[in-house]
Amino acid sequence: MVRWAERQPTELTAHGFLVSLLGGLGIGFGLLALSAFILIILGFYRVDGFRPFGVSQILTLGVLACASVFEELIMRGVALHALDRWLGWVPALTLTSLLFGFMHALNPGATLFSCLAIAIEAGLMLGSIMVSRHNLWICIGFHIGWNLTEALLGIPVSGQDIRGFMVMKVQGPTLLTGGSFGIEASLIPVILGLLVSAVFLLCRGGDTMIGSRT
Repeated sequence: MVRWAERQPTELTAHGFLVSLLGGLGIGFGLLALSAFILIILGFYRVDGFRPFGVSQILTLGVLACASVFEELIMRGVALHALDRWLGWVPALTLTSLLFGFMHALNPGATLFSCLAIAIEAGLMLGSIMVSRHNLWICIGFHIGWNLTEALLGIPVSGQDIRGFMVMKVQGPTLLTGGSFGIEASLIPVILGLLVSAVFLLCRGGDTMIGSRT
């Protein structure tokens, strides 16, 4: 779409894509795992057993990975760049973050806070990576790593109950545990997301994103 409408999408170049993809996977896995580890240490999450991992779970992980790729192509690959050219990178980052958060408003267990939480810990963080690094492969890897880690830990993915490898027992205030929506509605990844977003934005080079107006 981008190549046909306006320009060569250099943020999706094949050069060095594997390193970028793996780096994104590592960041996504690390942040989600760190959030879960903090909640385990605080006593709000507890590993309550393990499930056999079969073909159905593998197919579910495949679907999650494909959804992650599609969402990044649309949100960070098309929408963020289009709004950047029109409004500048700050409004573009704000609007796409909010849009991404409220795209999940109809998911099971969704609340106003869960939408705002996703807008920060996912929309803002992934948008900040894109603004800073101009590399869609990192965003794709991050999104895949985040979702698959949730699923494997047995934590609902944006309210969707995925039967993962672990059985996670949840107890405590919804503000910290995320309740039935899962860890994405927890204050812990929101705080971590703000910190990571700040780091990427501080490392941003230039006033606009690659391919935006001059």
